[in-house]
Amino acid sequence: MKKGANKKIIIISGPSGSGQDTLIQELRAFMRFTKVITTTSRTQREGERQSRDYFFVTQQAFEKALADGALLEWKKVYGEYKGITHKAFNRAVKERYPVLLKLDWRGTQTIKQLFPNALAVGIRLPKISILKRRIARRQKDGQHIFERRWKGTQEWLKHYDIYDVVIDNEEGKVRQTSRKLASLIKHYLES
Repeated sequence: MKKGANKKIIIISGPSGSGQDTLIQELRAFMRFTKVITTTSRTQREGERQSRDYFFVTQQAFEKALADGALLEWKKVYGEYKGITHKAFNRAVKERYPVLLKLDWRGTQTIKQLFPNALAVGIRLPKISILKRRIARRQKDGQHIFERRWKGTQEWLKHYDIYDVVIDNEEGKVRQTSRKLASLIKHYLES
């Protein structure tokens, strides 16, 4: 039997600017879970911490992990690798709390194929204009980065049908949205 087959697995997934990180942080006020840390080859941003936000590695180290079969799922996102290692996933599975994964839509598809009983929650902003504004506000690298992210977001918006449930994260209602998310997850955990 594959590790995690009997474990409750929760996937939180939304495009850049949808508020998924904020909702995950807020969710901690309502419940305990073990978040699997993603490994990435991208540069660490200001305020991010190694082993808390991501496992930051070089592109060469990521490619070696790929060649060694060390990744449960992975994708190249905006030119950088991101993925979940077997080691990080298995460590989370050993904990007593449910496992939480933050993934893009492609990672969600992969994990749902491996663990069909996982709960996949899509995070969506009801107004595209707000999403676009949030993505633009986050860009410090110029217009070309914004355009690449916006194009990726538009592709993402075509895939909300892969989720078990989609939650609208309305502007200014993070607490209400996180409460709704917690209720949904608790129902899943009790099933």
